[in-house]
Amino acid sequence: MLPIRCGYVSRYSDEEILQSSFTSSHLELLKNETRGLFQFSWNSYKEYGLPYDEVKPLSCTPNKRRKDSLDLQNDVLGNYHLTLFDNLDSLLVLGLWDQFNETLQYLEDINFVDFDIDSDVSLFETDIRVLGGLLSAHLYLTDERHVMFEPKKGRRLLELAVDLADRLLPAFDTPTGVPLPRVNLKGNPVNSNLPHDTCTA
Repeated sequence: MLPIRCGYVSRYSDEEILQSSFTSSHLELLKNETRGLFQFSWNSYKEYGLPYDEVKPLSCTPNKRRKDSLDLQNDVLGNYHLTLFDNLDSLLVLGLWDQFNETLQYLEDINFVDFDIDSDVSLFETDIRVLGGLLSAHLYLTDERHVMFEPKKGRRLLELAVDLADRLLPAFDTPTGVPLPRVNLKGNPVNSNLPHDTCTA
């Protein structure tokens, strides 16, 4: 039986959500439902997953990689606040500015200044989720057409993105130019027990 705390309950009925009219009122309902689903997931991550990378959706427990474990079923994990960075841009797009500012304050409170972490991470997942989240949020914050135009905050995110990108670059230093699938963020050798393959994505 699932814990009640993990269950999302919509404020709309199935009939309201699944109607296919796509009128302006129906589209507004779908936007509100999407925002509600996101907020539920985000709050669950903050309550049950932070500071780890993910939260397990059924048990509402942190999904974390142990240093002594080669978790190849989920090598997305890197102990670097994956979900937090992955959703920076989503918070902005959905207009959840208070939660966005709380997230930036959290990073400041824990003194997260760079990605100097001794962790082997997936190049692909780190590119699209962490680097992508940082760059997208930076672009949003530095575009004066947006409601939340805050170039100083955008600059800070860009600095983190550059730091991360520099740490990912060694994965591309191969004879073929096809990158390795994993890289150590501190610049240490990747665990030799991990499979030797390439990142074809």
